Amino acid sequence: MNYLQSAGVRAGKSSLQFALEESLAKNGVTAVRILPDTKIVRTKVPPPHLTLNVQYEKSEDLVVGRETEIAWELRNISRLAARNTTVELEYNPHDLRVIGNRSFSFDRVVRPVSGTFRFVAIRSVSTTIVVRVNSTTANGPAIGLRAIIQARNTSGDVATTWAIRAIGLVAITAFLWIPAVIGLRKRRAKVKPARS
Repeated sequence: MNYLQSAGVRAGKSSLQFALEESLAKNGVTAVRILPDTKIVRTKVPPPHLTLNVQYEKSEDLVVGRETEIAWELRNISRLAARNTTVELEYNPHDLRVIGNRSFSFDRVVRPVSGTFRFVAIRSVSTTIVVRVNSTTANGPAIGLRAIIQARNTSGDVATTWAIRAIGLVAITAFLWIPAVIGLRKRRAKVKPARS
């Protein structure tokens, strides 16, 4: 079944042309037979129509070396199945390394389907990630995500952070203990044991 745009059908005598796609011919289809009952009919059943919803971590959580995920859900709002449907992740391979599936394929989509793309950021950069849907019988929604990937703390930064913490701890300890030690010495100096 194919759907025509309403503007494509006019009153009176019309001609209907058919063409064989090259991809079908490559798969062994050599001829198409048009049956005598082929016709154009009006229906209240809409063609397959897909909607895409995407959820991902906030941009500030994207850090080089940390695994991140993009969850997606695909819905068909028609009773007719969307056929040969693919959900794929488009990205710059210099920015991200995908873990697991780069795409998900479905012969038919009638009920909602969902999945998750997992990836690790490779470098600190502002990049675009696209979740795109392709189908032979339905629309192809796509959602683009602008992501800012932050650099992770290097080992030098971690060492500096720990050094600052250690110095702070020593300073606090000295601040608390020095007056206590001075006070203890003063008390010992005042109270000298009597010698016999």
